[in-house]
Amino acid sequence: MPRNNKKRRHVPTTTSDANASSDARNKRACQRSSEENERGHDSEVKPGASMPLEKDVIVEEVTVKLAEAKSCPEIDHEQPEKPSIPVCLPAYLAEAFGDLLEEDGLLVLGRGMGLLSLLAAFVRFYADAEDGYAAMIEETKWVGNETLGGSNGGEGATQSSSSAMLQKEPRRPPLVFVLGLREAERYSLLSTLTAWGTPPHLLPVEVTNESGQGKDRSLLYRHGGVFLITSRILIVDLLTGVAAPKDIEGILVAHAESVTEQSTEAFILRIYRTQKRWATHHGSSSAVTSKTSLGFVKALSDNPNSLMAGFAKVDKILKALYVRRLYLYPRFHESVASELERTPPQVTELHQQLTPKMKEIQNAIAAAVQVSIFIEVSATSFTRSVIAI
Repeated sequence: MPRNNKKRRHVPTTTSDANASSDARNKRACQRSSEENERGHDSEVKPGASMPLEKDVIVEEVTVKLAEAKSCPEIDHEQPEKPSIPVCLPAYLAEAFGDLLEEDGLLVLGRGMGLLSLLAAFVRFYADAEDGYAAMIEETKWVGNETLGGSNGGEGATQSSSSAMLQKEPRRPPLVFVLGLREAERYSLLSTLTAWGTPPHLLPVEVTNESGQGKDRSLLYRHGGVFLITSRILIVDLLTGVAAPKDIEGILVAHAESVTEQSTEAFILRIYRTQKRWATHHGSSSAVTSKTSLGFVKALSDNPNSLMAGFAKVDKILKALYVRRLYLYPRFHESVASELERTPPQVTELHQQLTPKMKEIQNAIAAAVQVSIFIEVSATSFTRSVIAI
């Protein structure tokens, strides 16, 4: 007998069976859609897929936000709900932001190329717990757990992690210190962030001698955030235990050209790096330690001439900063040159006529110069004639 190639289709025998099967399908569809919405991704993570690195995911998301920030959308200063990070940076500063965020190092810009704007972008990025660094780190860890849970536990692990995400506590901003800023530059940094529409609770906190005793500063550090602090106060807080290196997420260093092996900033970074690494290795149960758990050190400078003075000064500064990478952005850099060519400077020449008194002075100076030249030439010719005789 010839085979019947038509596929058999299961038809429910009763109306109750049909309703039950349709309800089951609808339940499974709703469950899949809710899981996709909770993950926040267009495609779900397949079991057994390779887990993305934390730094790669962070840099990818920041690059997308940088591309959106280039259009410079209008900011509502009255109700700044979720501003972009960073806000309206030039193309070369956005590129420098991505490079320095991907790997710690020393970034050197030309004089007057927007060092404070770049530093303000980093401050805004680390201070924002909802859309900034803390949110991206948490999302990256959650994606990794979802990947491992999908390959090990299947649907049950996904549901448990999803319920945990729904019951999560409010994010705490990381503890970040900014060193090396002068008083006028602190004011300019705060003015820049305010002009970007930064909410008051995201502005950095200035720590000075009038900020209270160590106990008062300890309470401030526990809440996290970005602090503009001097090196003298921070080294005292580190040595007295007011600020624990294991709780510090990272340090931003401005004017890194002034950092030497004997400077206070180098001593601070040495304590931070060594104790942070020791606390991470002895406190974590996993054998693999991520780069984010070791903290970060990002240094900036806009004085390249100072880096050329002395023998191997750049190498000494990199060693004192405990970083390996050097990022150079001079004015002839491709991205910088293309950005500057978009709006070339307009030069206006003004010719001011001399007054009668000025003309007399000019004529007197010219006559004196001519007489002096004649005397020198005459003396030189007389000396030559004497030598020839």
